[in-house]
Amino acid sequence: MFSGNFSSAAFLRLFLFAVFVLFTASGCGEMKKLYSGNIPIAGERFVFKADNIEVSIPYEGDIKAENAEALLIMIHDDSLNPVSFMSKGLYAADVAGGGKTAVIAPQFLERRVAGREKGMLFWDRRWRGGGYSLSSGLNKGYPSVSSFAVLERIINDVYRRNKGSLKKVIIAGHGGGAQFVIQFAAMNSTESRLAPRGVEFTYVAANPSSYLYLNKERFRDENGRITPLSQSQITGCFSYNSYKYGLDSIYGYGSSMQSPDIKNNLLHRHMVFVVGRQNVGRSLSLDNSCGAELQGKNRIERALLYKHHLEKINGGACLSHTWLILDRTGHNPDAVFSNHDVIHAMFADN
Repeated sequence: MFSGNFSSAAFLRLFLFAVFVLFTASGCGEMKKLYSGNIPIAGERFVFKADNIEVSIPYEGDIKAENAEALLIMIHDDSLNPVSFMSKGLYAADVAGGGKTAVIAPQFLERRVAGREKGMLFWDRRWRGGGYSLSSGLNKGYPSVSSFAVLERIINDVYRRNKGSLKKVIIAGHGGGAQFVIQFAAMNSTESRLAPRGVEFTYVAANPSSYLYLNKERFRDENGRITPLSQSQITGCFSYNSYKYGLDSIYGYGSSMQSPDIKNNLLHRHMVFVVGRQNVGRSLSLDNSCGAELQGKNRIERALLYKHHLEKINGGACLSHTWLILDRTGHNPDAVFSNHDVIHAMFADN
């Protein structure tokens, strides 16, 4: 499903989408509601029932697509902006070529959203780990729903509409969205249900600020030599192995799961890890909690130490994992999802 050439049709599609973004951002389209930071709330609604109460989540894309061979789900980062990630997904699908790809960008809103609709789900920052939506404000008394369960509902809905054609599901995220992707890959049950029906899953995690470790061991890089941290170096960070950094005190979707199942999923599911070689900064977006700092001093170091961690637990290279280190790239989702090596890995057969 990959082509190295970017067609004129792809340019036209991106041009039209850019016009759409400018149109809606100007307040002339459907996407008129804004929350702090002037990020638009997506124009579409995925509506479903939880405990017999109708709830919804905003999204961009075509959930009702038919005859799709692939489903690409783009998970936004801490900007909570699905429009930006929808455009990246459209670009990747056009470059990949091949059969029809349905592209969807759900929006996991946080409590700081202004002007919400009643029943429209919102979370605290724990949406990245499958946390439950908040039953407060306009949603007081409404059921709490895990962000992972919402994504499973979306995947299942698309599968029902494309049961005869859908062969691949790709879930991709950057930054905070990449944390979501890693943890969803480790915990979701949808892949186990659809894989026997011929649907492949690929999870793409680019430049996360932290990783989900599968045991309590942590490492450091000493001039290119990776060595375990001693217990004395870890003492004082009491929460370093708490979820999302490790498997202690898991909340939300995975709270009742067993650690061996989570480990098996993450080690053997088809993962694509991406990190920019120049992602060495310590910006405000970098998690600087002690649990994150014990994973490395910046994103590139954290990625390399995590790769070592997974391979040590697995007893060798994880054959279902692909690691891409992008030269001349920092913490830039545009550069990641326009990179042809990344796109090829996203759409490649498992």
